[in-house]
Amino acid sequence: MQKARHEQSRRTWCTPWAELEALRKLVSPSGDTLATSGQKLEQPAVEALGLSKREQDELIAKLGPAEKPDFELDMTQAKPPTTSPSG
Repeated sequence: MQKARHEQSRRTWCTPWAELEALRKLVSPSGDTLATSGQKLEQPAVEALGLSKREQDELIAKLGPAEKPDFELDMTQAKPPTTSPSG
């Protein structure tokens, strides 16, 4: 039980670090730009950083193509301001 609790605790802080470490192996800052290393990280290399298969799959999904969010305000949804009872 104690070992399982320790493993869960380690995972909590290890996952974000391991994800960043994987990205650092592929991309590095160069002045005010980002440069690629041109290499691939195969599953064993990513696993060696501490990411489980599930975490690897989640990271790959996060970095995959995504639709650009639309932050345009929809004025048809606007509501008039409410006044407070005191004023």
